[in-house]
Amino acid sequence: MSKRKREKPSRDYSVGYKKPPESSRFKPGQSGNPKGRPKEVKNLKTDLEEELSQRINVREGERSKTVSKQRALVKSALSKALKGDVRAQGLLLRLIVQHFPEMPLDQDFETISKNDEKIVSDFINTLEKQE
Repeated sequence: MSKRKREKPSRDYSVGYKKPPESSRFKPGQSGNPKGRPKEVKNLKTDLEEELSQRINVREGERSKTVSKQRALVKSALSKALKGDVRAQGLLLRLIVQHFPEMPLDQDFETISKNDEKIVSDFINTLEKQE
């Protein structure tokens, strides 16, 4: 078998390698990917971080301050807790325990009265009976 040399095509051809037909070529100004790469979808954590970091105006007494929404939420919860809102107090205590586990709670057990000790021990006994 003899090897035939392949002839190089002349440069005057109109269709071929890297030369698609005129009808299927992109028109000037037309993209090859008209929809483009889709934008990255943000997850809930990213959306929440962006929203909480936005700044808003808050009035404190006679003054107006610009604080983040996160800071405003904490201030609002703390204000409600100090006014006696039990749900806000529970929320703040959970946040404190979760984010500051090393923070010592102000507990002075030496000042517990005998009556309080009896109440606590009765409560513990009740819990043990339920288990």
